[in-house]
Amino acid sequence: MSESSSKFSQSNPSAFRNPWFYGWILLVVVVFTVNFYMVYMSQTTHPGLVDKHFYEKGKDYDEIIARRKAQENLGWQVSVTMPDKVYLDEPFEFSVETRDRDGALIVPSDVKLTVFRPSSDQEDFTAPVTANADGTRYSAELNLSLKGYWHAVLLIRSGDAEVDYSKEIDVLERRG
Repeated sequence: MSESSSKFSQSNPSAFRNPWFYGWILLVVVVFTVNFYMVYMSQTTHPGLVDKHFYEKGKDYDEIIARRKAQENLGWQVSVTMPDKVYLDEPFEFSVETRDRDGALIVPSDVKLTVFRPSSDQEDFTAPVTANADGTRYSAELNLSLKGYWHAVLLIRSGDAEVDYSKEIDVLERRG
């Protein structure tokens, strides 16, 4: 065996003694490892969907548009009162008042509040809503346990009329 064939160098004609061979093998292994890691992460992390049943809701899109138009025709004005800044793990009051197109207070027969995160469905919840003495203002005590964006969706009913209203809440972490 000659000295040049036993050396580990680029000029060596034997593939197992050439560093380019090992470089290409390493590159292929890295690419496959990264791809398998990305597939694993896509399967084990949050779904990224706001609604699990998006396809079924999409099939009823005409009905959703008609419902939105009916809500607009009612002319209800929904006003939500909450703090300007909401902090992580600090309770706050979320209250709602509804008026008709002339500004008269509406006394809802039912108010439901659902709070969810757009990025994950693991923290979604329905908050208990209570009415004030005359039934014109409804409020809920909320305490959000994760920082970031949340959506609060109100479903307000009065007789046969129904309005849904959504409010985005940005939960901050208190510094210092």
